[in-house]
Amino acid sequence: EKIAAYPNNAFLYNLMAQVNLAEKKPEAAEAALKQAIQLAPQWNVPYDNLARLYLSQGKTARAIDNMQDAIDRNPKNTTAYMTLAFLYEKSGDPGKAKAVYEAALNKNDRLWAAANNLAFLLAEHPDSSDDLQRASELAAQAEKLRPNEPRVLDTVGWIHYRKGDLTKALTVMERAVEKAPDSGVINYHAARVLADSGRMVEAREKLEKTLVADGDFAEKAEAEALLEKIVNSE
Repeated sequence: EKIAAYPNNAFLYNLMAQVNLAEKKPEAAEAALKQAIQLAPQWNVPYDNLARLYLSQGKTARAIDNMQDAIDRNPKNTTAYMTLAFLYEKSGDPGKAKAVYEAALNKNDRLWAAANNLAFLLAEHPDSSDDLQRASELAAQAEKLRPNEPRVLDTVGWIHYRKGDLTKALTVMERAVEKAPDSGVINYHAARVLADSGRMVEAREKLEKTLVADGDFAEKAEAEALLEKIVNSE
C-alpha cells in the first residue's frame, strides 16, 4: 500500500525486499532491491543487502559485480569499497582485495579497518620484500586510530610473528585474546605463536576451546590441522 502511494521511495522497496526474504521469495527480494538501487543509486544499504542475498545463494561473482556498480555510481562510498574487498578475500583473490583496500585508504586514510585488513593481507600475501614493513606501518596506523580493537591487536601481533619476534607477538596476542576471548581467528593465531614457542599444552588448550566456542571462522581448517598435529606429537 505504501509503495502504491509512494512509488519513488527507495526505502520502501528495501523494506519490501526484507519482507520477501522472510517469506523465502529471493527473486522478488532481488527485484525489490534492484528497484531501490535504481531509485537511490547513492544509497549503500540496498547494495549491501543485494550482496548478502547473492552470497547466500553462492553467487559471489554477482555480489562482486553489484558492489563494483555501487562504487562506479558513487566513488566516495567507502563502505562499498570495504564490502568489495571482503568479497574478493572470500573468493580467494587477495591481490584484488589489497587493491580495493588501497583505493579505500586513498579516499579516506582514517579508515582503520581498511588499514588493518590491508596490513594483514600484506603480511600473509607479500608481493615484495617491502610488504612486511608496509604492513607494520599500516597496522600501527590502525592501532593509533583504534588502540583497543582486538582485530587490530591481532594484526599487530601477527606481523610480529611473521617477522620472527615470538615474544612481542605473544604479548600483543594475549591482549587481543583478553578483549575477544571467543574469537576463533585470534585464538588460533595465539595458538600458532604458542606452538612455535614450544608451549604445546597451552596451544592445545586454546585450540580446543576456540574450536568448540566458535563454530566457524576463516582459518578453522588450519586450526584443526594444528590441533591434530599437536595431539599426534604427544
